[in-house]
Amino acid sequence: KIYKIMPILLIAVMVTFFVPKSQASIRIAIDTTTVVYDTARLISDTTIVASDTTVTDTAAPKPLFTDIVRFKAEDSIQINMPRREIYLHKNSQVNYITTELKADYISLNMDESSAYAEGVLADSATGELSGKPHFKDGNQEFDSKSLKYNFRSGKGIVNNIVMTEGDGFIQGDITKRMNDSIYFMKHGLYTTCDEHDHPHFYIGM
Repeated sequence: KIYKIMPILLIAVMVTFFVPKSQASIRIAIDTTTVVYDTARLISDTTIVASDTTVTDTAAPKPLFTDIVRFKAEDSIQINMPRREIYLHKNSQVNYITTELKADYISLNMDESSAYAEGVLADSATGELSGKPHFKDGNQEFDSKSLKYNFRSGKGIVNNIVMTEGDGFIQGDITKRMNDSIYFMKHGLYTTCDEHDHPHFYIGM
């Protein structure tokens, strides 16, 4: 099902009037269905402040995403109104223009037009993660352990990147993405081995 975000926000603002003031966020339980929201200029006209009986405009609006952001999550979506952040839990996905980001956990910062994504611990004994971030922009895509990406500038910091190159893979511990063709990589390597955690052979970069 597809819903517009503004009605959801109006409901969220009304809910804050009836919850304790210490509760800074609103959690939307999704159970087994996946819900998609369109965040066309989320809270772009005013800064909304919840009080006992009024909603006031206390500051000039900050620049947000310049286009529609679509996001969904299998478990739940949490909206933090004061911080203007959104948290997506389990099988989460964000689409913005040509960019697609998937992970088990994604947080969106509307003021910064940025996202943070990471996998979730699946096995405490082995440290195995589930739902590690998968990033795609046009023809370019890669996997990682975690990443922070700015949709406005196209720049990002990626931990443990794995990207396909020809018949092999390029990997790196810490990678700074400048644009779709320039990357700065620490401890980079090229390998045709698909054991990404411990490749049996590789060429250091």
